[in-house]
Amino acid sequence: MRVAVQTTSELARQQLEAQKMAMNGIVYPLAVRMFEQGRPSSDQIRAFKDDTRDQLIQRYPDLIEEVFIESMI
Repeated sequence: MRVAVQTTSELARQQLEAQKMAMNGIVYPLAVRMFEQGRPSSDQIRAFKDDTRDQLIQRYPDLIEEVFIESMI
């Protein structure tokens, strides 16, 4: 799975680049949970995206605009 994060500005992107490992620490457990029962349904994928966005915005307010799933194998 590849997740992309849209930032609010170029400065926000630069700030988050230094936080990549911490962001992975948020995203990875959510992705593992989504795949625990096998291939996720569309609803589970949407819930993952929403949960990821909510948690990242909570941790990095004013820096995150949107979360996208770029690809999924």
